Amino acid sequence: MGSAAKVILYQLFRSPRAPSPSPFAVKLDTFLRMAKIEYTNDFSVTQSSKGKILWMRYDGEPVEDSQFCVEYLNRKLNINLNSHMTEEQRAIAHAFRKMAEVNLYWCMGMARMENMEFMTSMPGNRFNKLFIWYGIRVYLNQMKAHGIRPHSHEESLHIMEGDLRSLSVYLGKECKASCL
Repeated sequence: MGSAAKVILYQLFRSPRAPSPSPFAVKLDTFLRMAKIEYTNDFSVTQSSKGKILWMRYDGEPVEDSQFCVEYLNRKLNINLNSHMTEEQRAIAHAFRKMAEVNLYWCMGMARMENMEFMTSMPGNRFNKLFIWYGIRVYLNQMKAHGIRPHSHEESLHIMEGDLRSLSVYLGKECKASCL
Protein backbone atom coordinates (compact mmCIF):
# COMPACT_ATOMS: atom_id res chain seq x y z
CA MET A 1 0.00 0.00 0.00
CA GLY A 2 1.05 3.60 -0.33
CA SER A 3 2.46 5.82 2.38
CA ALA A 4 -0.95 6.78 3.79
CA ALA A 5 -2.65 3.91 5.62
CA LYS A 6 -6.02 3.10 4.10
CA VAL A 7 -7.02 0.73 6.91
CA ILE A 8 -8.20 2.00 10.27
CA LEU A 9 -8.58 -0.81 12.80
CA TYR A 10 -11.05 -0.05 15.58
CA GLN A 11 -10.36 -2.19 18.61
CA LEU A 12 -9.99 -2.33 22.36
CA PHE A 13 -6.96 -1.03 24.18
CA ARG A 14 -3.60 -2.79 24.08
CA SER A 15 -3.03 -5.22 26.92
CA PRO A 16 0.18 -5.38 28.97
CA ARG A 17 0.38 -9.16 28.35
CA ALA A 18 -0.92 -9.39 24.77
CA PRO A 19 -1.47 -7.12 21.77
CA SER A 20 -5.17 -7.10 22.66
CA PRO A 21 -7.51 -8.77 25.14
CA SER A 22 -9.60 -9.87 22.13
CA PRO A 23 -8.42 -12.96 20.22
CA PHE A 24 -10.29 -11.64 17.16
CA ALA A 25 -8.26 -8.41 17.26
CA VAL A 26 -5.06 -10.45 17.54
CA LYS A 27 -6.19 -12.50 14.52
CA LEU A 28 -6.90 -9.42 12.38
CA ASP A 29 -3.78 -7.58 13.56
CA THR A 30 -1.68 -10.66 12.70
CA PHE A 31 -3.26 -10.93 9.25
CA LEU A 32 -2.57 -7.25 8.52
CA ARG A 33 1.07 -7.65 9.53
CA MET A 34 1.54 -10.92 7.60
CA ALA A 35 -0.03 -9.38 4.48
CA LYS A 36 2.12 -6.26 4.98
CA ILE A 37 -0.92 -3.99 4.95
CA GLU A 38 -0.31 -0.62 6.57
CA TYR A 39 -2.94 0.36 9.11
CA THR A 40 -3.58 2.61 12.04
CA ASN A 41 -5.24 1.63 15.30
CA ASP A 42 -8.13 3.52 16.82
CA PHE A 43 -8.60 2.62 20.48
CA SER A 44 -11.55 4.98 21.03
CA VAL A 45 -13.92 1.99 21.48
CA THR A 46 -16.12 3.24 18.66
CA GLN A 47 -18.74 0.59 17.96
CA SER A 48 -19.69 -0.47 14.46
CA SER A 49 -23.27 -0.38 13.19
CA LYS A 50 -23.58 -4.02 14.37
CA GLY A 51 -22.43 -3.07 17.87
CA LYS A 52 -19.00 -4.65 17.45
CA ILE A 53 -15.94 -3.02 18.95
CA LEU A 54 -13.54 -4.78 16.56
CA TRP A 55 -14.06 -3.58 13.01
CA MET A 56 -12.20 -1.65 10.33
CA ARG A 57 -12.56 0.98 7.66
CA TYR A 58 -10.83 0.57 4.31
CA ASP A 59 -10.79 3.82 2.34
CA GLY A 60 -13.72 4.97 4.45
CA GLU A 61 -15.82 1.82 3.91
CA PRO A 62 -16.74 0.01 7.16
CA VAL A 63 -16.19 -3.75 7.38
CA GLU A 64 -17.37 -5.62 10.47
CA ASP A 65 -16.27 -9.00 11.89
CA SER A 66 -12.64 -10.09 11.84
CA GLN A 67 -13.18 -12.82 9.25
CA PHE A 68 -15.16 -10.52 6.95
CA CYS A 69 -12.30 -8.01 7.24
CA VAL A 70 -9.75 -10.66 6.19
CA GLU A 71 -11.92 -11.83 3.28
CA TYR A 72 -12.67 -8.26 2.18
CA LEU A 73 -8.98 -7.28 2.13
CA ASN A 74 -8.08 -10.52 0.33
CA ARG A 75 -10.55 -9.63 -2.44
CA LYS A 76 -9.82 -5.90 -2.56
CA LEU A 77 -6.01 -6.22 -2.53
CA ASN A 78 -5.75 -9.57 -4.33
CA ILE A 79 -4.07 -11.28 -1.36
CA ASN A 80 -4.03 -15.03 -0.74
CA LEU A 81 -1.84 -16.11 2.17
CA ASN A 82 -3.17 -19.66 1.70
CA SER A 83 -2.15 -20.05 -1.94
CA HIS A 84 0.44 -22.69 -1.01
CA MET A 85 -2.24 -24.91 0.58
CA THR A 86 -4.22 -27.68 -1.08
CA GLU A 87 -8.02 -27.56 -1.06
CA GLU A 88 -8.03 -30.23 1.67
CA GLN A 89 -5.57 -28.24 3.81
CA ARG A 90 -7.72 -25.10 3.42
CA ALA A 91 -10.79 -27.10 4.51
CA ILE A 92 -8.96 -28.42 7.58
CA ALA A 93 -7.68 -24.93 8.40
CA HIS A 94 -11.23 -23.58 8.11
CA ALA A 95 -12.52 -26.24 10.52
CA PHE A 96 -9.78 -25.50 13.07
CA ARG A 97 -10.39 -21.74 12.74
CA LYS A 98 -14.10 -22.21 13.42
CA MET A 99 -13.34 -24.49 16.37
CA ALA A 100 -11.04 -21.84 17.84
CA GLU A 101 -13.39 -18.94 17.12
CA VAL A 102 -16.48 -20.57 18.56
CA ASN A 103 -15.88 -23.48 20.93
CA LEU A 104 -12.42 -22.59 22.21
CA TYR A 105 -13.25 -18.88 22.53
CA TRP A 106 -16.24 -19.52 24.80
CA CYS A 107 -14.37 -22.12 26.87
CA MET A 108 -11.56 -19.60 27.41
CA GLY A 109 -14.21 -17.07 28.42
CA MET A 110 -15.51 -19.51 31.00
CA ALA A 111 -11.99 -19.87 32.40
CA ARG A 112 -11.63 -16.07 32.60
CA MET A 113 -14.92 -15.61 34.45
CA GLU A 114 -13.34 -16.46 37.80
CA ASN A 115 -11.08 -13.40 37.50
CA MET A 116 -13.91 -11.19 36.25
CA GLU A 117 -16.19 -12.06 39.17
CA PHE A 118 -13.31 -11.19 41.52
CA MET A 119 -13.05 -7.73 39.93
CA THR A 120 -16.50 -6.73 41.18
CA SER A 121 -15.31 -7.14 44.77
CA MET A 122 -12.27 -4.88 44.27
CA PRO A 123 -12.33 -1.35 45.67
CA GLY A 124 -13.20 1.34 43.14
CA ASN A 125 -15.88 3.78 42.21
CA ARG A 126 -19.47 2.60 41.86
CA PHE A 127 -19.66 3.36 38.12
CA ASN A 128 -16.68 1.11 37.34
CA LYS A 129 -18.11 -1.69 39.48
CA LEU A 130 -21.52 -1.34 37.82
CA PHE A 131 -19.90 -1.34 34.36
CA ILE A 132 -17.89 -4.49 35.19
CA TRP A 133 -20.94 -6.19 36.76
CA TYR A 134 -23.10 -5.38 33.72
CA GLY A 135 -20.37 -6.56 31.30
CA ILE A 136 -20.04 -9.84 33.16
CA ARG A 137 -23.80 -10.43 33.04
CA VAL A 138 -23.96 -9.73 29.29
CA TYR A 139 -21.00 -12.06 28.70
CA LEU A 140 -22.54 -14.82 30.84
CA ASN A 141 -25.79 -14.56 28.87
CA GLN A 142 -23.84 -14.84 25.62
CA MET A 143 -22.01 -17.88 26.98
CA LYS A 144 -25.35 -19.47 27.83
CA ALA A 145 -26.68 -18.76 24.32
CA HIS A 146 -23.59 -20.42 22.83
CA GLY A 147 -24.14 -23.50 24.98
CA ILE A 148 -21.00 -23.37 27.13
CA ARG A 149 -22.48 -21.74 30.26
CA PRO A 150 -24.36 -24.81 31.57
CA HIS A 151 -21.02 -26.63 31.91
CA SER A 152 -18.97 -26.47 35.08
CA HIS A 153 -15.58 -24.78 35.12
CA GLU A 154 -13.90 -28.21 35.08
CA GLU A 155 -16.04 -29.39 32.15
CA SER A 156 -15.28 -26.29 30.09
CA LEU A 157 -11.54 -26.78 30.81
CA HIS A 158 -11.90 -30.38 29.62
CA ILE A 159 -13.51 -29.19 26.36
CA MET A 160 -10.80 -26.54 25.90
CA GLU A 161 -7.99 -29.03 26.55
CA GLY A 162 -9.46 -31.41 23.96
CA ASP A 163 -9.61 -28.64 21.37
CA LEU A 164 -6.07 -27.50 22.10
CA ARG A 165 -4.78 -31.08 22.06
CA SER A 166 -6.38 -31.69 18.65
CA LEU A 167 -4.90 -28.50 17.27
CA SER A 168 -1.49 -29.30 18.74
CA VAL A 169 -1.48 -32.84 17.31
CA TYR A 170 -2.48 -31.58 13.88
CA LEU A 171 0.04 -28.74 13.84
CA GLY A 172 2.76 -31.11 15.09
CA LYS A 173 1.93 -33.52 12.28
CA GLU A 174 1.94 -30.72 9.73
CA CYS A 175 5.23 -29.37 11.06
CA LYS A 176 6.88 -32.81 10.87
CA ALA A 177 5.64 -33.27 7.31
CA SER A 178 6.74 -29.81 6.15
CA CYS A 179 10.01 -29.80 8.09
CA LEU A 180 11.35 -32.92 6.34
